[in-house]
Amino acid sequence: MHWVDYIGYIAGVLTVSSFIPQTLKTYRTKDVSGLSFIMYTLFNLGTICWITYGIIIDSLPLAIFNSITFVFAFPVWLMIIEYRKRNRNS
Repeated sequence: MHWVDYIGYIAGVLTVSSFIPQTLKTYRTKDVSGLSFIMYTLFNLGTICWITYGIIIDSLPLAIFNSITFVFAFPVWLMIIEYRKRNRNS
């Protein structure tokens, strides 16, 4: 492993760990009022592109940490859809 890979792993850990609290708060409170559907849509699409790019260039840090981020971001995106639909119907 090249020393540059360590930068990728550090960046991945920092990015994912900064994202997890928002995801947990959203699960706990079920409050998506401050979250943008469009932003999460673009974010998830961008994350899929980063995963694909990481696989293509054979960059384990890019592929792994963006996959982990997607695992946390995609359910929040689904909650935005579901909770806003419920609020409109109530």
